[in-house]
Amino acid sequence: HHRFKKSHVVAHSMGGLVARRAVQMIRNEKRETYISSLTTISTPWNGVTSTVLGTLGLPVPVPCWFDLKPDGKFVSKILSDPLPVPHLLISTEKSRFRFALERKNDGSVSVASQLDPRALSQATACLMIHENHDSVLAAEQTLYAVGAFLRSPGTDALHQ
Repeated sequence: HHRFKKSHVVAHSMGGLVARRAVQMIRNEKRETYISSLTTISTPWNGVTSTVLGTLGLPVPVPCWFDLKPDGKFVSKILSDPLPVPHLLISTEKSRFRFALERKNDGSVSVASQLDPRALSQATACLMIHENHDSVLAAEQTLYAVGAFLRSPGTDALHQ
């Protein structure tokens, strides 16, 4: 059993999808309240277009690619269920052409997927950072934004 009273979940990329679902399940099904907020960074809220090619073209596709298909069941399920905690949604964009990605992307995920209206409508705050998919994790702006969100009212994870 853990010894903390509150926690803040921070997740990157597909981890944002998994973390959102975990927070929903913990808060809604188990009625646990130790998770006080969620921050997601570069998360493909409407999947990744290139996974469609991977699921069709390979003899044995990577199983999680089915979950990452745009408008797939997993993505639709987690976005249709309400998120019971404050959510900071950080999207990223550093456009460069990449096979099977829309023009506006961070090198891995399209901006359109990161800014899916279903995710945006449930976010407490949203921020666009001009970094690529990986460099955002070490960017000063990211660290500042997450820190400010943690200190904001309603996200008292660090104040307990």
